[in-house]
Amino acid sequence: MKYFKKVTHRVTQWAIYSILLLGGAISVTFSQGIDTPDPVPPLGQGEETLIGEKMDDKAIKQLADSFVDRAEAAYTKDCTVPDGFLGWLKENPKLRATFWAALAPDDDDIEKAMAVLNELRKTDAKAVDRYYQLAVAFAVVWDDPEAVEKSSRSCIGKVPKGQFGALPNFIDNFKYFTNPKNQAWFNFSPDKLAWPLLVHIADMDLSQEEIDWGIKNYQNKRLLIGTFYDDMEYDKGKAAGNVQPKLGFGRYNLMNLLKCGGICGDQAHFASRLAKIFGTPGMKVSGEGRSGGLHAWVGYIEKRKDKPELVFAGRFFTDFYYTGEVFNPQTKTRILDRELSMLYEGVNLDYNKFANSVILTRMAQGLAENQPGLSANLAANALQQNWFYPPAWSVLVKHSENSALEASKSAAWFDQMLTRLKKHPDIIMRCWAGFIKCIPKDARQKRDLYYQTVTQILKAERRPDLLIVLALIQGDELSERGQESPALNLYLESAQTYAGESTLILPLLERAIELTGKLNKVKDTIPAYERILQKIPPFRAAEISEAYQRAAKMLIGLYEVAGMKDKADKLRKTAKLKE
Repeated sequence: MKYFKKVTHRVTQWAIYSILLLGGAISVTFSQGIDTPDPVPPLGQGEETLIGEKMDDKAIKQLADSFVDRAEAAYTKDCTVPDGFLGWLKENPKLRATFWAALAPDDDDIEKAMAVLNELRKTDAKAVDRYYQLAVAFAVVWDDPEAVEKSSRSCIGKVPKGQFGALPNFIDNFKYFTNPKNQAWFNFSPDKLAWPLLVHIADMDLSQEEIDWGIKNYQNKRLLIGTFYDDMEYDKGKAAGNVQPKLGFGRYNLMNLLKCGGICGDQAHFASRLAKIFGTPGMKVSGEGRSGGLHAWVGYIEKRKDKPELVFAGRFFTDFYYTGEVFNPQTKTRILDRELSMLYEGVNLDYNKFANSVILTRMAQGLAENQPGLSANLAANALQQNWFYPPAWSVLVKHSENSALEASKSAAWFDQMLTRLKKHPDIIMRCWAGFIKCIPKDARQKRDLYYQTVTQILKAERRPDLLIVLALIQGDELSERGQESPALNLYLESAQTYAGESTLILPLLERAIELTGKLNKVKDTIPAYERILQKIPPFRAAEISEAYQRAAKMLIGLYEVAGMKDKADKLRKTAKLKE
């Protein structure tokens, strides 16, 4: 039994989820996560009477307008406010509401954000009035120029700082995007997109020389942004790390990247920056594949079915990069690309309802501890405004876990999620643990039905990474019920089904090994472990894969326990493992 204790370790469901999908905690951004005390009071005087399970549009507008007033008062209380700034905002109610609601107290320098917006106003007040969403995007990004610098450097690796040019002036960038002459070659008019998308053009870090070069060489291809990624030659020497990159110590700019080539992060930089030149929000995405390899690809907005949609290029499926992370230039944090896609879906369906959802959720967060009933009702109304706002779901999950939301209502909301968010399985899995708690553990048939429903959703979305996580969670539940043999069978069957997912199945094998020893089923299960190992890709590139070696070690341990020394020695040699 010593072997079984050595090879396994028990981790929580959410630790497994983080390890498999993100390499860390899930990051949720765009002003919804307030870690420090929120400076904006969640409620105005007497507003409790407006809050119910289902509020009408009049009540929601009243709450939203009142929140904007409180935000303005709170943010300007101890700040130096530019002369005439508040009066100007009052004359521009859409800009005023958008600006105060967009600010993130944990991430934005409120005073500097006001200064940026005021500088834009002094430069061209009419342009700010027309392109107010773009102006807000500039304010929440350029309140800290370091955000633009970090956005520029993300995914690139070890390129000396001296190889980058100086950051542009944000006023020049704003003039570029609001110039009607330039908009002739834009894929999107800046006044047709909302600020959560526009932060990914506001962070444009290019020199005028690069912009002019991009227009000259790519204007005729501007609708084919996905092809930009492959235009660069791949620098195999840089990838191997054993020779000087072809770029050498040359300036890191678009012209030199096309001339000298680079690796995936450089390709993502090249494509995303060209996208921005043509008025298209573009971003670099990075993630880890099923074999453990790191990769970067490009994300950009494309019009599909008359709606802007986040799409990707360079997301190679040989290593199955199921999820990636995007740098948010407002918060200087990273957000899961799948969650960003969901957020954008809500933004693009109806911006006003998205904005209402943001405000109602912020209020719900502020009331979560002391007035959970009101908080739950606000979160519920936020979702009725916009089903695609992740933080609102997070609030409801919290209230489901602490029983502030009664079990029947929690189950009803979970049913809504499974119906409305089938295309967004990551949020389903993130909320799973909280919602499933509302189903009593002795209601096994009902709980099993939820497992079956979610399994079908994950299969339809082709997400074996999440199916593995679900199998781990379900197997743990079976073990807790005392159904350890079915749990072992589930781990082994899932590992065999998804053996091609390489490193992702290793937690399944660890769980199975533990139960194999506990149930004394070593000889009975060895054939299953052998079938699994045969399906794991033994090589990644020209090297034997780490996943294959680790799975082989587990099987060798079983061979040794079963007294099958010859098989253990043979497999050790095949897997190139030392004694």
